[in-house]
Amino acid sequence: SIFMENSAYTTNQLVYVADKEASGYSEFLTIPGWSIMGSAIDSLVRTYDTNFGDPRLPNQSEHSVLRYSLNIARPWSFFVWKLLLPLLIVLASSCAALLLAPQHIDSRVALPVTALLTAVFLQETYADALPDLGYLVLMDKIYVMAYILIFASILEVIIMAYWVDQNDAIWRRRVMWIDLALLAVQIIVMATGLTWLVTQPWAED
Repeated sequence: SIFMENSAYTTNQLVYVADKEASGYSEFLTIPGWSIMGSAIDSLVRTYDTNFGDPRLPNQSEHSVLRYSLNIARPWSFFVWKLLLPLLIVLASSCAALLLAPQHIDSRVALPVTALLTAVFLQETYADALPDLGYLVLMDKIYVMAYILIFASILEVIIMAYWVDQNDAIWRRRVMWIDLALLAVQIIVMATGLTWLVTQPWAED
């Protein structure tokens, strides 16, 4: 959004009137990685509870504001192939740790920890292309879900490593069944959560 406000004159002296019919944007305007969904222009009024240090003025003043907004959104192809697919591969590598034999403790721990560091790096990379925002966008919410699943994998392999140390064949079979159960739960949560997030109204913002 672009705001234009006159700080010298109040609404008693000057008012901006939005020309909704003749306002828009050039057909040649492009923003790499984004689709332009439309534009809007509005006339607003801002009220300030101060006289700005001038005792001759009232303690409250109103100023006219003109706001022009350009609405943009990520194309779904860009979202899926450049943002979502790398994260899904990282999650798959984290889940792969649960498919390894219980005695491979080092590899079982290394995979989800590496996936966690990679996910943090991926989030920082895409966030650098966005302005500072005071709220979570769709990808932020997907990354929160990914962090929870990766942390669950890390916690699982740590607990299972303690059980395997008992060097009992029965415990090893139990660990394998628990790993497969957690893997199934993670896949269900990931698929359900991702579907729910992308179908919410905020996914269009």
